[in-house]
Amino acid sequence: MLAPFAAVACWLLYLHSVTWYWMGNPQFAAYNLAEPLNAVRILLVLARRFFQLGVADFHWVATAVLILAVFRYGALRERPWRLAGAVVLGYLIFHCVVGGAVLLRYMLPAIALFYVATAAALNFVAPRIRTAALTLFVAGLAVSNWWNPRYRFASYEDNLAVTDFIQLQLTAATWLSEHAPNRTVTTAWPLTDALSTPLLGYVSHPLQVNPVENFQPESWKKVDASRLEVVALYSRSWDRPPGWQDWPPLARLLQKYFNYARQLPREELIQRFHLRSAARWERRGQWMEIFVIW
Repeated sequence: MLAPFAAVACWLLYLHSVTWYWMGNPQFAAYNLAEPLNAVRILLVLARRFFQLGVADFHWVATAVLILAVFRYGALRERPWRLAGAVVLGYLIFHCVVGGAVLLRYMLPAIALFYVATAAALNFVAPRIRTAALTLFVAGLAVSNWWNPRYRFASYEDNLAVTDFIQLQLTAATWLSEHAPNRTVTTAWPLTDALSTPLLGYVSHPLQVNPVENFQPESWKKVDASRLEVVALYSRSWDRPPGWQDWPPLARLLQKYFNYARQLPREELIQRFHLRSAARWERRGQWMEIFVIW
């Protein structure tokens, strides 16, 4: 039991000896430890975690099976299952108070236990229900690898959309290496790292970058127009048509606690900085565009 804590303690000691910060740098500590400690945000993240675990990617089918097995057939009420449920709940709560990004991959241990419980619950329901639920659940999980969600706060990492994201970044990095190797590229993370760090495999030689925090209007107000040479703009999240997420009270919550806001419109960016489109690529709802100064 103590071995994992000892390993983490050794890593923190080494990290502090190299960087003089226990978490590596103060920005990381603020984003992952200080900023999440807000009561409203914790409740919102908890709702999103329950959605990720029990609803998204056809998990609602498994949740329905679990509810049926527990409340109709009295299944999974033994002490080991109660302990497993406590572990999952504790894990969810832990990731509500620690961590700035609400990513699905952080939930993998809880998801594994959720699948184990679902498999056990299927043994208690009627054969016809078992066959229908299992077929729908497995098919839904498979389809969800390519079926992109309609809500904007979903991450590209939640399914194979991340491969399109990486391919667009690689395409842009290759184009910039060939057409603008000596010019400064203004863009946002992670493309900034892809262009400036050959070790990541996107470029053979580092390119000069002028980083912006994101592509939202407030970030562009901080940009010095005189430094602009090349701008690489891309979709950093799902750019969905206006809908329920744009309801003002909800939109304010999403922006305040998760920094979800629409990017500065392409046309407005072009007009403000006198840009001209030099290249553009699109892949299944995502896009990348390179601009140069007139």
